[in-house]
Amino acid sequence: MAEGEGAASRRAAGSPSRVDLVRTAIDAYNAGNVERFLELCHPDLHIRGDRRMAKQDTYEGHAGLRRWIEEERSSFSDFYVHVSEIRELEDGRVLMFGAIRAQRREPGGESGMFIALLHSFEADRISEIQSFPSARGALLAAGLTVS
Repeated sequence: MAEGEGAASRRAAGSPSRVDLVRTAIDAYNAGNVERFLELCHPDLHIRGDRRMAKQDTYEGHAGLRRWIEEERSSFSDFYVHVSEIRELEDGRVLMFGAIRAQRREPGGESGMFIALLHSFEADRISEIQSFPSARGALLAAGLTVS
């Protein structure tokens, strides 16, 4: 069985894939459409932020998601997540690797950095987002073999 195939087959036919849900959320984020992003997230959302970009370690619920986005927007005038790889894992979580392009408001100019995001779900909505500065950390958190 291919990776993620089992989890996908357990969902109701006609519902969007979890990979599509994450892509839609990232597209909404990149477009600055906070309301659309919130629609895709469970009200009890738990975010574990990457301290390179977040001011605190955890954010809770829709209010926490709004605060996380506001903090990023206050530090960066332009913030864009580029997805290079995304896949659904056997347990139903979605792992994404990519890069962030950001224009700092303070002197220092544009910066780019690797990011890995691990998404968990409840009731076909994103219930947890964990951010990692390395592929290794994300793979270990996902319970996958690191070579």
